[in-house]
Amino acid sequence: MNKKIFNIGILLVISLVLMYGLTGCSSKPSEEESNNVVIKEMEEVYGDKFTVIRNGVNVSNDLFGTNPVYEVFLESENLENKEIKVDYRYNKNSGKYDYEYCNYNFIKYEEEILEELEILDEIYDEYKVLLLPTNDDMVKLSYDEYTKSENTIQLYVIVSPKTSKLNKERDFEKLRKSLEENELFISRINIFYTNEEDVFDELDSKNEEEIMDYARKNGGTEGIFYLDEDYKSRDMSRWIERKKSEL
Repeated sequence: MNKKIFNIGILLVISLVLMYGLTGCSSKPSEEESNNVVIKEMEEVYGDKFTVIRNGVNVSNDLFGTNPVYEVFLESENLENKEIKVDYRYNKNSGKYDYEYCNYNFIKYEEEILEELEILDEIYDEYKVLLLPTNDDMVKLSYDEYTKSENTIQLYVIVSPKTSKLNKERDFEKLRKSLEENELFISRINIFYTNEEDVFDELDSKNEEEIMDYARKNGGTEGIFYLDEDYKSRDMSRWIERKKSEL
């Protein structure tokens, strides 16, 4: 009995030594060293030159808080006046960097995508567009590869009260067909009909993080659509009535 307990105790001690002792021996490189590695790998992937703008905060941790995600913001020689975000983990066991997110392709092609989205002019009287990447990988893609594959682009279309929501189903179908005809794949689309003109106008003063939150708090009708590879709307797509918040 005592021997069994003793053996279990030894195993626990060994486990703790392996967990904390070995990770301590292979601690994360300095911020500057990590930045240099990220830049080197980015240049190898994209064939571009990068410099660090700033480092961000730890985005998240694993269950034990031992493997955080770090973020770094870069500027590019080829993409002037643009800020590129890279999220990564440092793998203490392998000594390698695992990349969780990189929006280089999105930044590179965003303006071209927005030009294609001018098809919205034929559907809505007055609207605002917000285009966001949700989970891009560090891989070099051509425009066709990025826009004709199952990417993770998210499109928000905020519609003025001047456009009647009575035709919301018909108007979404026009948009879906236009995307299919132009082979512009967008994995998630949110269509938000504002209830008040003042609220719609006020959106111009909001940043990307504030726009949808502000619109929802002021009430409206929101359609949330998920498209599959055949440009068909998935079963989870739906319309939601947002009530005006008292806050």
